[in-house]
Amino acid sequence: MIDKIFIAILGVLLLIPMSHINMDEKSMSENRTLAVRPTLFTDEHKLNNKFGVEYDKWFSDRFFGRGALIKIYNKQSGVTGSLQVLSEKDNWLFYKLGDSLRNFANMDRFTDTELESIKNYLTDINNWCKKHNKKFVFFIAPDKNKIYGEHITKVAKKHPDTASRSRQLIEYLHKNSDVVAIYPYDALHADKDIGLLYYKNDTHWNTLGAYTGYKLIMRALNITPIKYNKLNEIKHPTGDLTNMHTGLMPDNTTVYLLPDINMFDGVCAFDVRDDTHCENTHPVVRASVFTYRDSFSIALGPWYLNTFQSVDFRWRTDVRVADLEYIKQNADIVILEMVERNLTGLPYQKFPRD
Repeated sequence: MIDKIFIAILGVLLLIPMSHINMDEKSMSENRTLAVRPTLFTDEHKLNNKFGVEYDKWFSDRFFGRGALIKIYNKQSGVTGSLQVLSEKDNWLFYKLGDSLRNFANMDRFTDTELESIKNYLTDINNWCKKHNKKFVFFIAPDKNKIYGEHITKVAKKHPDTASRSRQLIEYLHKNSDVVAIYPYDALHADKDIGLLYYKNDTHWNTLGAYTGYKLIMRALNITPIKYNKLNEIKHPTGDLTNMHTGLMPDNTTVYLLPDINMFDGVCAFDVRDDTHCENTHPVVRASVFTYRDSFSIALGPWYLNTFQSVDFRWRTDVRVADLEYIKQNADIVILEMVERNLTGLPYQKFPRD
């Protein structure tokens, strides 16, 4: 009888994680898009050989009680422990979850099927934009560990960054499509001598780092980028990685040089995670932008807002029919921005037919 009771209790405990699956598209606390539920068969009606691995990632992102378990782990790890954060010397913190460190080490590559699926999705967007006289840009925001990887000592690279998944995708798109695809890895490395482009204690780049990406986007659109007047010294004591860690003191020593760009004449809370519409009463370019984005577009926001007549922000990467109807009347440019560690969700996106 005791054995039966034990087995029954164990069975109930095993069912608890499945009792309520989180169906959110993104995690606010981790600033990332959650894994997309995979299909057993590919678009070509072939068996998906990676279904088990992909389903495991999907379930691991969404099972009931995941957040509580992470908090318990962090507390049990001691004052310097964290499941989410890699702590290195000189106040450098790096994000660990969401395949971030695997991406840093360049351990994974896209399959031919995945590359073709991404190309088809982006080409569908591009062709629709051409049909309706819109311009389209696909932009990959580099992870901090790809720009400041020299500060990581606890993880070794399997392959050099020249063999990264992002490079693989960019090269594939340039060879097999006419999609304007930008990955500012080289430009960011070239601009590192200007100042710190990412926050040490945060997953994100700052407005100086975003300016490097913004200039490439403007170049692709044949638009002269705006310039900043000066760089202001600021400190960033607490970032999102500080909050994910346990027992860390604020960084009150690191100085950042950020552009003085207080030129925007309008009303907009562009850093919110919901759909946002912003207008500039004195734009440099009389054009409107519709951008699919994640948290890396928060630092791009000031540059967009000081350049364009209006900007619409959508925190997602899936194009919807309602978007297309809105873009027809309200946008001249479509930008799809996403941080590179989240590219793994892109093969599962499907373009709607309007």
